[in-house]
Amino acid sequence: MFDREIFDEQFSLDDSDINVGNEDDKPLPPPQILIMSSGEITPFIVTFAYEPAFGNDDPAYFQLQNQDFPPVRLDGPLRELTP
Repeated sequence: MFDREIFDEQFSLDDSDINVGNEDDKPLPPPQILIMSSGEITPFIVTFAYEPAFGNDDPAYFQLQNQDFPPVRLDGPLRELTP
């Protein structure tokens, strides 16, 4: 059965009762990647990690890297992260 109480007056989800994470954790600053209309991009490295909590899967890591202009380079799957 559809629960009409889940939506507020503007038909958006009411998330006032939702808590994500620990309130004592300090929030991280937002990413600072700037993409210019000329195609210039702030240099960055983004790392994605897959580390299974159970099972026999090996961990895998992927990195997206950019230096000033595209293309963005994808490295992975990597067996370990190097500094």
